[in-house]
Amino acid sequence: QRAQLIFDQRLFFYPAPPIFLGKMEIKPPADDCFILRMPIKTPYAPFAVPKELEWVGGFIHACASYQQSHFPDFDERFIYLTVRSGPIYSVNDDRFHIDGFQGVLVPRHIPEQSFIWANREPTIFSIQPYFVEDLDPSKHNIHNFFNKHTRQDGLFSGVDRGVYLFDPYIVHARPKISGQRRTMVRLSCLPVE
Repeated sequence: QRAQLIFDQRLFFYPAPPIFLGKMEIKPPADDCFILRMPIKTPYAPFAVPKELEWVGGFIHACASYQQSHFPDFDERFIYLTVRSGPIYSVNDDRFHIDGFQGVLVPRHIPEQSFIWANREPTIFSIQPYFVEDLDPSKHNIHNFFNKHTRQDGLFSGVDRGVYLFDPYIVHARPKISGQRRTMVRLSCLPVE
């Protein structure tokens, strides 16, 4: 229901888990691959996925099919692909955060949906209420707030090779690991560019 409502910080009061869509086998290439929010589809256009990323084609197809069957505005969406495959270099992914927070740059709109998969060390999700209605996105860093106020007793880990559907109201993080190889793929479906 909340996918049809304009983004509202008060909805962080009502925690919900991501939707588990089952396990999927994806075979990453031997070469490292790091891509952040690469557009692969614009409204009313076909998908355009580079040949080098054919190995995520099954994931893209499955997630897009799910999105299309549950969201009638699918053809109007912008779809972005994120891939992190190789040694873990990033330092902020292990901080609790959300994807798709709507601050002050554009008028608030309905939220995006994201699908995430990791071959190992799956995403950790927080299921607790957050009281952020008084935070001003033009003055406060919402991600610092989530990281500081996330309790350990409200966390659960996904499963290896599991596909999860979540929205901007689900606080999450990568486990604290470094120096290991890991593959994470995320497909994000946005109503705005």
